[in-house]
Amino acid sequence: MLINVPLNIHDQLINDTSFKEKFKTKVIDKVKSNYKNFEKSTGKSDGAFNIVKYISVDDIEEILLGSIFNNTNIPFIDNYRKTVTFAEVDFYERVSEYKKTICTPCKDEFYLKKYYEAYNNEFLGKILANSYKNDPGKKISEEILTEKGFKNLQAKVKKHLEKFNKDVGEIFGFYNEYISNGGLRAQILHSTNITVCPYCNRQYTTPFYIEGEEKIQADLEHFYPKSKYPLFALSIMNFIPSCLFCNRNLKANKIFDNLYFIKDTMNHTKVFTDGFNDYNQLMGFSNSKISIDIDSLGGDDILKKIDLYYYKKTYYLDEIYASHSELISDLKKKKSIYNKDYMKEFSKNMKTDLHDMDLDNFIFGYNGSEEELLNRPLSKLVQDLILNT
Repeated sequence: MLINVPLNIHDQLINDTSFKEKFKTKVIDKVKSNYKNFEKSTGKSDGAFNIVKYISVDDIEEILLGSIFNNTNIPFIDNYRKTVTFAEVDFYERVSEYKKTICTPCKDEFYLKKYYEAYNNEFLGKILANSYKNDPGKKISEEILTEKGFKNLQAKVKKHLEKFNKDVGEIFGFYNEYISNGGLRAQILHSTNITVCPYCNRQYTTPFYIEGEEKIQADLEHFYPKSKYPLFALSIMNFIPSCLFCNRNLKANKIFDNLYFIKDTMNHTKVFTDGFNDYNQLMGFSNSKISIDIDSLGGDDILKKIDLYYYKKTYYLDEIYASHSELISDLKKKKSIYNKDYMKEFSKNMKTDLHDMDLDNFIFGYNGSEEELLNRPLSKLVQDLILNT
């Protein structure tokens, strides 16, 4: 995401007694009932691939209200996330696109091995062992070296997951019934205190009212698509406010597993640059381009770099932000006029010691705060190119 969403954005909601009671009645109790009915009808058949072998009815509340990222209480949550991601992401295509942008001596097998190693886990191992009866370790090590072999590996995992996820969906796959139509969607959206889409940082996600009836102009987006990760279809931690365009037209069912784990980097690192280097560009007499570089935020983690590149391409960030050069030109004109000496004199005439953030807000309409990034359109762009330069 262009703006980091704190992992604790839902804490206020989860700790709200009235919400928990409502959520328990409308969601948790119903999911537990679904689980018991499923367990009763299937027992513990299907060997390693029956959901009741991996979670109990007592785990359901943790799945719905707890963390779906590196959950130490229920290791299967993380194993499931990794396994589905491994099967569903067209990683070879992402690598091919990414390699076009860099100069690297690394062969495809380097990236494919990295991907397999990152997502290998106990659940994935059981699926692959079931797929390759004779010496699975040797077969897997051969498959991950080529495009054809790697995609064959993914296809086998995906095939096993189809039946598994169908069963999971019978227990958890009721978002519309339990959340959207159950009256919880608006409350979840409001509780995040996020009023601008974190994916693009351009569109408001605030509601409006018609004759007293609230109308929501935002989606409660599933970070992990519910169609591919039905186990997380009702998990509070999987809900992110998003503008309609980003969710429905751009992201849809795409997966960016690593974006949620890039903590603090995006907010505190300058990612926007511009070409306003002379008078003509500043005054709008010649064109200047706004560019965004987020690939480097992955550090040395190649998988994060690839996810970031694919994210920027999916959301057309370069193309979309190119339309805001006029705004930056206008704000840079203001900055050249209202320089530090002017602001010092202004504060003196006001007979008050104004804070820099107050002055920035007065002149540019932005104050440079962390909170502003999730609540004011284009705040990251303005902070990078105007306030923090």
